Amino acid sequence: MMKRKKVSKKYEGMGFAEALIALMIAGMVGIVLMRISSATLRELAQLDMQDSLAQYAVSASVNLQKIAIADMERDEKQFNETDIIEGSYYDINEEGTEIMLPPVTYSASGRDSFTLIPNTDYFRIFRVVSIDEGKAILEIITGVTSMAGVNTSSTDIKDYKYLVTIVR
Repeated sequence: MMKRKKVSKKYEGMGFAEALIALMIAGMVGIVLMRISSATLRELAQLDMQDSLAQYAVSASVNLQKIAIADMERDEKQFNETDIIEGSYYDINEEGTEIMLPPVTYSASGRDSFTLIPNTDYFRIFRVVSIDEGKAILEIITGVTSMAGVNTSSTDIKDYKYLVTIVR
């Protein structure tokens, strides 16, 4: 006599529900990790812009010192007390070789009128803190024309200000 095997027709789907839950949790973890990496990349771009602003400010101070050195050999000086007024803001030409007269107005609305640093959307201007016979104390301001330059946030980068003494 032949034994018959009992075939069970009962289906158990216990592993299927757990697999779906695991996939859902993995998806949520992926979304959280993508948000973290996106915020990190945004912060890195912002830090890169801030670093560029600092480099352009230092570069502008070197340019202004070169202008002051060249003034010693010229009859028509750029750093003189009659043209350069304490408390006023001045623009620098693209090459960084001349001070642009007349003074400019430093405000959020007039940022697009400043001379741009070549191949960028950054500007550089300076304010005369004090000027006398032997030296000029200047505050160099660099910023991005497309931003307000008031506070550093996810949509704005504060203008960089650099204080320098120029010997003339």
